[in-house]
Amino acid sequence: MILASYFNKFMFFSFIGWLYECSYCTIRNRHWDNRGFLYGPICPIYGFGAILCLFLFGDLPLYLIQTNRLQLPLADNGLAQIPLWQIFLICMVGSAIMEYLTSYLLEKLFHAVWWDYSHVPLNLHGRICLPASIGFGLAGVVISKWVIPLAMEVPDREHPVTTIVLALLLAFYLGMDSGLTIESLIQLTHRLDLLQESFDNRMESTVQIASLGPGAIAVAAGSAAREAALNARENLSEAAAMIRESAARQALPLKNNLSEIGPRMTRRERYHLHAIRSYRGRRPDPDSAKRAGNAFRRLQDRINRRTKQ
Repeated sequence: MILASYFNKFMFFSFIGWLYECSYCTIRNRHWDNRGFLYGPICPIYGFGAILCLFLFGDLPLYLIQTNRLQLPLADNGLAQIPLWQIFLICMVGSAIMEYLTSYLLEKLFHAVWWDYSHVPLNLHGRICLPASIGFGLAGVVISKWVIPLAMEVPDREHPVTTIVLALLLAFYLGMDSGLTIESLIQLTHRLDLLQESFDNRMESTVQIASLGPGAIAVAAGSAAREAALNARENLSEAAAMIRESAARQALPLKNNLSEIGPRMTRRERYHLHAIRSYRGRRPDPDSAKRAGNAFRRLQDRINRRTKQ
């Protein structure tokens, strides 16, 4: 019963967090921006944060006071009077840890970034930043001061059957949404990985040919290049032009792959393509990650142009 009550509140606060994210991004971008990791209208990270506040500043202090394990005065609403500065620090540090770990795990699992604070001062690896952590600390104060008293007054524990049935329905919805979200993300990252692998292989072969010198260019490019290689000192401009043409021919399949991937993407894949801020790829080297990010942005632009049309 207690778990069902907490779960229902978790879903409610996740929905409120989704409303906040969408409203903030819509105002900033001046167009509707559906935000969130899941496809449905919930942001679980906000739900987890609100439930932790409800537990740490609501039920837990009351339990400790009732069992004589904690000495704190009670407010008029029956909740423990915890100093606001303590609530602020706990929420600020706790939100930073939660946000960093969530960003790290999502990137390790899907090689993608859903938010990036790299352009914000005092950021750590682009995952968290001091201004955002301060904002979450202030939000924790607001939740503990006004939201928790209202949540504690909800008579859900007086109607156990209704509470449990609602929790089961919401759990079914969350499970379905999570499963479909993970499936579509795996499909999307698989498409992007194939695109990156194809492009990397072609770029590596082009670089290898160019690095071997004029003789390799002659072998790879044919008789015209062979003549340029034999007279490399006199025909450096021709050799350079051949290298540029070879690179252009290798880059052409990327455009074709982008054209082929776009129409095949499902609606959920398009949603994730819009929600993801950047894509790093599976390869750890910086050059490959940069190429993966560039290909991802080009695919985003192509899909956005088609959506506007």
